[in-house]
Amino acid sequence: MSAEECVDVREIILDNPGLGRRLLSRKYPDVPESVFRRVLRQLAEEAMLDEVNEEDIVKLQRQKQGAMDRARLANKLTRDDNRKANCVIELNERFEELFNRIDLPAKIHREFPPQGKKSIVINVSDLHAQELINESFNQYSPTILGKRFRKLAHKALKIANDNDASEVVVIATGDLINSDRRLSEITSAATNRTRATFMVASIFEQFINDIYADYPVRVAFVFGNESRVDSEFGFDDFLLSDNFDYSIYNILKIMFRNSDVVFEDGRGAEQVVNVRTKKILALHGNEKGFGQNPTNGVMKKIAQYALDGIVIDYLIFGHLHGCLISDRFARSGSVCGGNAYSTLDLGFPTSASQNVFVVDSESINGTRIDLQQHDGYEPYHVDPNILKWNPA
Repeated sequence: MSAEECVDVREIILDNPGLGRRLLSRKYPDVPESVFRRVLRQLAEEAMLDEVNEEDIVKLQRQKQGAMDRARLANKLTRDDNRKANCVIELNERFEELFNRIDLPAKIHREFPPQGKKSIVINVSDLHAQELINESFNQYSPTILGKRFRKLAHKALKIANDNDASEVVVIATGDLINSDRRLSEITSAATNRTRATFMVASIFEQFINDIYADYPVRVAFVFGNESRVDSEFGFDDFLLSDNFDYSIYNILKIMFRNSDVVFEDGRGAEQVVNVRTKKILALHGNEKGFGQNPTNGVMKKIAQYALDGIVIDYLIFGHLHGCLISDRFARSGSVCGGNAYSTLDLGFPTSASQNVFVVDSESINGTRIDLQQHDGYEPYHVDPNILKWNPA
């Protein structure tokens, strides 16, 4: 059959929809039934191919659109994260530039007499510095923060003197600044978080100077979840720098750049601090497994480092605001103490405290320093210009 004849047969079939090959051959006796059968099969195959192609095209278009939507969302999230991180990095660079313009005193070098073979470790954790608490069981304000910090310095120096220590290591384990993501946190704040950053840096400077008057000082920081700038908390170094604790650490480094105070840079999430022959791992404590019974989380963390050939002797952390000193780890209390939420809603009553450790080549011994009562202690000075919101 010629192409022209095949076209004619196709037109006959299309002009008579619903008729099979037998009825078509009776209606058009000049065309053999076998021809109708062959052309009907061809039309059926073409119709099926057209249908398949159309479905495939729709599917491919849908997949393409989905990929484009996911790419746009990923690019948006990446841009937002990069902008926030760049903002914090630039803010810290501006802080550094500003402080570098200040004429600081000539380098302060202090000679310390030869002393014993013990080190003192002060674990500073969970200040929540700008929080205001006014409950029957606890009161807290920047003024009380200054008193409790001075008491901590006094008690730690006494322990250092009693143990003939040769150095003091200050390890901060995060949440120096309180969150402002909840309405209750905003309304119970002594000032905003930027002002609180400078307030904490100022109090920390006085605290370190009190200790540095008698002992060499080393300082290490890890960062907490409540001090983060963004609503989400990341564990990689890049996201962790988006944190007010990070700003405070770098401000202090600049403040003491003309002294022999040693600042030990770390990862941010966690840091191994060498004290005598001991390796102390510092972290904030908001990781999974570090809840009310942190033993399992601690042992997993020790095993994780052991795989890299690092033998951890002790862990210190905070986060839950409740002191717990054990054989292989210690959780710090908070400087702020209990508030209405933790005490009344959660049923987890605590008081203000911090931990101090005596470390030598053979042992690590921890002591809880009760800071709830602070009568008789003068507060560290806070510039009143910082507290223009809710001075207390």
